[in-house]
Amino acid sequence: MFKECSPADAGCRRAAPAAPLAVGSRLRPDVQVDVAGSVMPVIALASSRPEVVDVVDGAMIARAPGMAAVVIATPDGTVIDFQHLWVADADRLVVERPSPLGGGAEEIVGPLELVAGESVLLSSTLLGGAQRLAGDGGATWTATACDGCGEVVALLQDGVAGRRRVVARAPGTARVTVTASGVTATVDVAVVP
Repeated sequence: MFKECSPADAGCRRAAPAAPLAVGSRLRPDVQVDVAGSVMPVIALASSRPEVVDVVDGAMIARAPGMAAVVIATPDGTVIDFQHLWVADADRLVVERPSPLGGGAEEIVGPLELVAGESVLLSSTLLGGAQRLAGDGGATWTATACDGCGEVVALLQDGVAGRRRVVARAPGTARVTVTASGVTATVDVAVVP
């Protein structure tokens, strides 16, 4: 379940997380078995400590802080490999946008100013201390406009809980709020004519 990805390779997907899973988050690993002279067998995942990391329908669910081994096995119980996974509490959430200078994302630390009709893709990242945490924390997004402003921004879903497209609708100010795993972050948005 482990594969290293170069930071410059945007098309690379890590099979396992590069960081602890956030409590309450979900991660579906991309398990690849490479056995010389054989094709990949059907595999199943199991956890050594389901109270820390549970496996539900092939997805890992982070239940409580700690460490658990996730076992990769065949349906008859033959263990092929295992991966230790850490789980940590999230104490902060940051909102990011794709860097306009190229690969990667950058944290939004001030208000966004948009022109009516413009849009920006925002994503949320859970942190534990100084470390980014892995997994989908089931983020909820809301937008609240100033009194009497009407609909200033619209939040469009793209199928991933931790990401939204913010579309500027009309001049005014709004606050976008993101909540996941018990922590919240806000971004102020000003739409100019």
